[in-house]
Amino acid sequence: MPLNVPVPTEPRDPVPVQLVEASTLYGLATVCAAVAQGLLPLAEGGRRVLVTSTNTTVPEAQPPWEELPGFAHLSTYFDAVVSWNDTIFPNHPSVWSPRPEDRPLFEQALRRSWGIGPDAPVELVAESVQSPPSLTLARLFADATLHVYADGLMSYGPLRTRLEQQVLRRVGRFVYPELVPGLRPHLLDEWPGAEHHPLSPDALRRTLTVLADAAKDELEAVRELPQGSALLLGQYLAEAGILSAAEEDALHRDILREAVRGGAASVLFKPHPSAPRRHAEALRGEAARAGVTLHVVDLPVLAEVLYERLRPDVVLGCFSTALFTATTVYGIPAVRVGTDLVLRRLKPYENSNRIPLVIADCVLPGPGAVEARDEVRRLVATVSFCMQPIAYAHLRPTAEQLLSAARAKAVAGRYLGLLRLTRLRLPGGLPAPRLLLPLAKTSFIHRHRSTLARLARTARGTAIR
Repeated sequence: MPLNVPVPTEPRDPVPVQLVEASTLYGLATVCAAVAQGLLPLAEGGRRVLVTSTNTTVPEAQPPWEELPGFAHLSTYFDAVVSWNDTIFPNHPSVWSPRPEDRPLFEQALRRSWGIGPDAPVELVAESVQSPPSLTLARLFADATLHVYADGLMSYGPLRTRLEQQVLRRVGRFVYPELVPGLRPHLLDEWPGAEHHPLSPDALRRTLTVLADAAKDELEAVRELPQGSALLLGQYLAEAGILSAAEEDALHRDILREAVRGGAASVLFKPHPSAPRRHAEALRGEAARAGVTLHVVDLPVLAEVLYERLRPDVVLGCFSTALFTATTVYGIPAVRVGTDLVLRRLKPYENSNRIPLVIADCVLPGPGAVEARDEVRRLVATVSFCMQPIAYAHLRPTAEQLLSAARAKAVAGRYLGLLRLTRLRLPGGLPAPRLLLPLAKTSFIHRHRSTLARLARTARGTAIR
């Protein structure tokens, strides 16, 4: 389909242009904080253009996130704002990408539509360069220097797929919020040319405060909280195919019970923006049985806005990035619930949610804690290696060191799995891997799963000792 370019315009002077792609208000706040901290400098005389994108399943079915409170202020960081959805309509931003032979044509169309000179140098600041729309823009502007920014915990692990070299070798900077102090992200480790630049929690909070100020009218109904209030963060696990709908409802009830056990007398529930309303309904009965007041904050604001304006005593959730902005940016205690179930269900192993899940499970307090906080750096490196053993082969020594330690059995059983250890020939795997690997490729292992699991537990215990 052709680009939506109604009237070609004469390109402006060939001044440098920095294109910034963003698909969420939190991501945009991260970029603006990085700009304010000087981590994304603009060439002298250059222009900064914001490219907004709505990547939900049906973008037309909900109000654009550009209409959320605070967007107007954040847009002042840019010389112009363009919509990627409008540009490529009726195509979907998450899947559309032109054929390689058509990319130069589309690049010139974009330059004319967005007022970029045909020879003007372009920098692209993208949030998730492994998939559209970021990857599409990186391919279209084939000579652009790339800068990647992270808006969550996924940046602490590898990309879920290997990035094509033509894109990877153009990455110059990687900017990320320092949500886990002392932990260096592994994103883009496969390209040593990517410079890591941490964004300070104070810089991020200053930008988020602007969003909180802009949303004060929306929060009028819940402007004050009584002592002992807890904020519950809903997630989007059933719709993502990780849990069933019934399991996710049960998870939310478990989170509420944990809040009550911790002494909460009043509970706020912040559903995921894309989650169905049934999540809130499932909690109402549980709150009534527990004798606590439940407020559902179904407002178009970030969880961080609630932290800033309402100051809850504790935040509870599963593995949301907002748990870490609560602790690191706002100093509010956070508790994780249900990570053990999600660890068992998350597939495939390379799923990008795995690293956020592992970090939440071993860093935050909660039911079934494994006391692994002191070895989180090695654990994240080990899981990253197991997710991408070829691209992250440099992490094998760290994995071997961790799995050879005295506590390796508990760590391996919770985060790695016997078959993966065996396939990668890591400590704790089954002996004689040459005999096991052919079986793993047949239905034999599935027909005799219970027997093999019993033998595996015995063999692994022997191997680790």
